[in-house]
Amino acid sequence: MAVTVNDRSGTISGFRFGGTEFFALGAWVSDFGFQIGTDTATFAKATATGGLVGMAAPSMSSDGGRITASGTYRGLSFTRSYEILADDPVLKIETIFRNPTGSSVSLRAFENTDPDQQGFSTRNDVISVDGHAATLASAASGLSVVMGTAPGQVATVRDFSVDNGHELNAFFGPAIDPNGAHGDTGHIIGLDLAVGAGSSAGYTSYYAAGYSASAAAGAFADALASAEVPLPAALPMLLVGLGGLAAAKSRLRMTDARSATPPLSARRKDSGPGAGAPRLKAAE
Repeated sequence: MAVTVNDRSGTISGFRFGGTEFFALGAWVSDFGFQIGTDTATFAKATATGGLVGMAAPSMSSDGGRITASGTYRGLSFTRSYEILADDPVLKIETIFRNPTGSSVSLRAFENTDPDQQGFSTRNDVISVDGHAATLASAASGLSVVMGTAPGQVATVRDFSVDNGHELNAFFGPAIDPNGAHGDTGHIIGLDLAVGAGSSAGYTSYYAAGYSASAAAGAFADALASAEVPLPAALPMLLVGLGGLAAAKSRLRMTDARSATPPLSARRKDSGPGAGAPRLKAAE
């Protein structure tokens, strides 16, 4: 598995497994964003191409096995940390919000990706993995990715990307499940959470890959089983929507085999676009 993180926006700009790219094809989408409750005027978004709407560019850092984007939004600070698990082809993304103010904040957060394959089409579904809802994108070749959060989520589906606050609010509407239908659609994870005064709240996402839908689901199940207890007050919701764009800078790598890998070590790119961006690599 190899994952590329944009060093301007802190978004995923590439996701490879089995030598095949999933995100950087067709309409290249891998975004995340926030909003204060249902207030559409506070909508903010970071895109895979490095675009930023309603927020400043986060700072980027790496500590050997992890790349972290640290930023601010409407008086809150946040971190998004990316790492590939040692024993499974799973990308773990931990997002934490900290509220230094004297008032509680009701926050909406989302992640939006577009896993494409041949003809930009995948089989899309909302599935249950050991009792936990998740989204599935599977190619005709069998290559698959399952996306979801730590325990406690609800799954639903819509056929759009999240480009403004109105679409984000609609995202939390009635559920639609494609039930395995083929199409060029994206996957969206959305959450309502309360960040208390002087406290923190957050969630953890897992993007699990496999050479079949069952293998990806198994890797996702393993990640959930080993997950730490998530931060409180998060009410996750999973959806499938449309896709978008991207660029490439920081990189994570691990073997495709579901076996233990050597410890990750920090490296730097020597030249070319994105030179100097943090690069994380594990032997394959």
